[in-house]
Amino acid sequence: MTKGALSRLAAAASAGLLAVGVHASVRAADNVACGLLTPAELAATLGGSVALKGSLIGTTQMCSGQAGTRYVMVRYVTKSEAVSEQEAAARVKQGVEAAKQRGADVETKKFGPVFCMAILSHAPGKTGGFDTTCTYSKPPRYAVVEITTSSQKDAISIDQLHALAEKMGGRF
Repeated sequence: MTKGALSRLAAAASAGLLAVGVHASVRAADNVACGLLTPAELAATLGGSVALKGSLIGTTQMCSGQAGTRYVMVRYVTKSEAVSEQEAAARVKQGVEAAKQRGADVETKKFGPVFCMAILSHAPGKTGGFDTTCTYSKPPRYAVVEITTSSQKDAISIDQLHALAEKMGGRF
């Protein structure tokens, strides 16, 4: 997802949630998502320092920032009820199929409670970002780390991001 696409998605989500009055800026220090990974851990993976900004949309706490061409978003969400493994698997399959229908090559890996997905490439003539996401599940709580870049050479591998997801898992 490109920076512009990410911005449009964030703006659309924010606009919809502002209408119901549940979006708010949150100081990074007051945000669980901002405490799941240290700046040093993120800098080691991103290849540069990152200043994080916290926000809250509904029950999802988010922390985001940028290092060079890489954008990072850490999310922490508590669901009102746990999703069954079958329902979660169906949602993942639907997301993977949607990405493939858009012409993307998708890689997925599961490491116990961590599920990771990487959008590796795009069909010729299509544009978009390269995205790697890992989710650590402790139903009904979930922590997600996502790194997006517009250049395939700057994409982060599942194995690199999985290491960060494992660290998050011990912190919530």
